[in-house]
Amino acid sequence: MSASTVLARKWRPQQFSEVVGQEPVVRALSQALTSGRLHHAYLFTGTRGVGKTTLARIFAKALNCRAGMSAEPCQDDIAQAIDAGNFVDLIEIDAASRTKVEDTRELLDNVQYAPSVGRFKIYIIDEVHMLSTHSFNALLKTLEEPPEHVKFLLATTDPHKLPVTILSRCLQFHLRPMTPQVLHAHLAKVLTAEGIVFESSALDLVVRMSGGSVRDALSLLDQAIMLGSGAVNYDSTRDMLGLASDEQVNDLLSALAQQDQTQVLALLHDWIRWGADFDRLQQQLLEKCHQLAMLQSFPAIANEADSQLRSLADQVSSEQVQLWLQVMLLAQDDMRLAPTAQMGFEVMLMRLLHFIGYSAPSAQSVSTKPMPVSRTAPAVVTQTSRLQQTPSPVQTEAPPASAASGDGHESPHLAALAALGIQKNSDMAEKKTLNIEPLPQAAVTAAPNLPDQVESATLAPATSEPLPVKAPILEVLEKPSTPPQSSSIPWSLEDWKACLHQWRLKGPELELANQCLRLAHEDANQIVLAYPSSASANVTYWGDKLLTAIRLVAPQASLDWRNEWQADWVSPEGQVKQLKQAELDAIKADIEQEPRLQKLHQSLGLTPQWAKLEAIAS
Repeated sequence: MSASTVLARKWRPQQFSEVVGQEPVVRALSQALTSGRLHHAYLFTGTRGVGKTTLARIFAKALNCRAGMSAEPCQDDIAQAIDAGNFVDLIEIDAASRTKVEDTRELLDNVQYAPSVGRFKIYIIDEVHMLSTHSFNALLKTLEEPPEHVKFLLATTDPHKLPVTILSRCLQFHLRPMTPQVLHAHLAKVLTAEGIVFESSALDLVVRMSGGSVRDALSLLDQAIMLGSGAVNYDSTRDMLGLASDEQVNDLLSALAQQDQTQVLALLHDWIRWGADFDRLQQQLLEKCHQLAMLQSFPAIANEADSQLRSLADQVSSEQVQLWLQVMLLAQDDMRLAPTAQMGFEVMLMRLLHFIGYSAPSAQSVSTKPMPVSRTAPAVVTQTSRLQQTPSPVQTEAPPASAASGDGHESPHLAALAALGIQKNSDMAEKKTLNIEPLPQAAVTAAPNLPDQVESATLAPATSEPLPVKAPILEVLEKPSTPPQSSSIPWSLEDWKACLHQWRLKGPELELANQCLRLAHEDANQIVLAYPSSASANVTYWGDKLLTAIRLVAPQASLDWRNEWQADWVSPEGQVKQLKQAELDAIKADIEQEPRLQKLHQSLGLTPQWAKLEAIAS
């Protein structure tokens, strides 16, 4: 191998058959050459190092081949001149260095002249998105209707920056990044042809860091060959790239799963002493965590994962892995803002250690010290009291027989509740009103040590001041313990507004719901809405859309519309109007009682213009 020729240049394809990973584009260009159906402008897009300029040069050779246009151009003097970069009828321009409109006009002045040697005069404009707005405007007309002997081949990594007027005048071909399998096979072919010994695991590292770019992969391969003394081995390539081994990354995830701070700190110190690239290390950790999430979501791919990763998938919950992924994704931005990449990586590790998903506490983690309990239990407002609007205090009762376990002993859950002064009646035992997690055994053991005063504690009336609600409102309010006798009892406005807030309605659906009242019903999933006659048209048009919006939050919900509006009912919309009217009446009263205004009205013979005031208030 020549010392002056790097692999990226030596192995640049010279024929369409040598291009790898771009079969659709090669097939389209070959068919155009074979059939003679040629366009005047072609645009090649794609990330760096995937073959945009290479395909443009091969296409230029095929257009000007002396033996005639074909999908496989011959290696004649024109092809050799194009490869050497001195063919007179091939004008290759770097738009990044010639962005001025004067450069574009100078270029277009020569378009009208016929080619000197070849069949076509070809313009290759690389990174065309770098041209200025005036340059694009100067290029538009010529690009749309160039002479028959001119072909434009444009290349760019960012087609979104091109004006639509340019895009519409070109045939656009998108070149895809190389897949890991194709790129690995290509690198192996190159090294085999060069007679260089390599390890397949080392090529995997090069492929991972290349990002689908053939040029980047070949450049990294040149560097790996130098560091490996003429060979490509795993250890030297990993040191060159600043990556950790898969075993170390798996050990880090295992330590995070076990909350082993000592092991995490030891691995971090090893990487610091080794001089790891923390940006790439964070990316490597994110990729491994993504593999773990994929393994948990799709067990069918278990054969593709190593044994340590499969074992870790069984130890960590999927919720915890998703939390890790979110922290790592956010850490990518934080590491760019941190003073050093190492500091950003350490902050990410601290978050991974401290941000853990919910898990039920073990018995050893709960103190056996009696839990402090106030003499008066907190108020519990049930749906029955809300619907009937006749709250009554609920006295402490003995647990029903149905709540006992099968062996005649009371369940630990209810025993702990009894010790805390909170009893479940027979209805509440079957119909859950509170969402309470099962108490750990240690709390049940500690329950008998509570003060004696809690045994006679009673629940405060439902009319007492409610505690702040921390848990979200239920998607569909649960079935009350005692169903109302009539299905014509409307919910209180406060409950109905809370339900509307939980459904997250907006637009016309929210306006329709604000004109209705929800009626009590035994089935929690059946939503019975009463509406006034004035809202009949809205119900006909927006009723189905309202149900669709509700089912986004409550998938099992169904709607039952009833035109049973009573004269004394007030909808949320009507309540708002009443409040506005009350405020307006108060303003009127204040104005009428103002002595100075009264004197002014009497002297000038004026009367207040309440209509204008009401219009402003509305």
